[in-house]
Amino acid sequence: MSVYSGYNGAGGNISLTPGFISSSYTSGKILLNGPTVIGTSTVRSGCLVTVAGKIAAQEFEIVTNVNVPDYVFGKNYKLRSLKDLENYINANSHLPEIPSSEQIKQNGYKVVEMDNLLLKKVEELTLYTIALNKQVEALKAELAKGGK
Repeated sequence: MSVYSGYNGAGGNISLTPGFISSSYTSGKILLNGPTVIGTSTVRSGCLVTVAGKIAAQEFEIVTNVNVPDYVFGKNYKLRSLKDLENYINANSHLPEIPSSEQIKQNGYKVVEMDNLLLKKVEELTLYTIALNKQVEALKAELAKGGK
């Protein structure tokens, strides 16, 4: 038996089951105890909330203890050569450490992990840009001296 059942304003009904929901009208909070589904009846294994459809929000904050990849700027970080990177891309059609399109289609991806991988790639691109800029500046200086 439902505590509440009614129109949700988007063409469907809302049903809330006793024992699985409590609310505080003074604080505006709703507490759902146990796995919760929206737009589906299937709970994804290991998930507290499963949503079939889009989620719209003004802000989305991910709280995690995962370290961002600032180690890329450390003295001991071994940056791939651009030739090695080019060979990898030609052989695999995606960046190293980034899942392929097919892998993402099959398995999805975890936002925190992907954000960190993409940040790592941006930091690596920054290092490549700095190195290339040094080469350009050296060539300019050589040309200014009459170059070889």
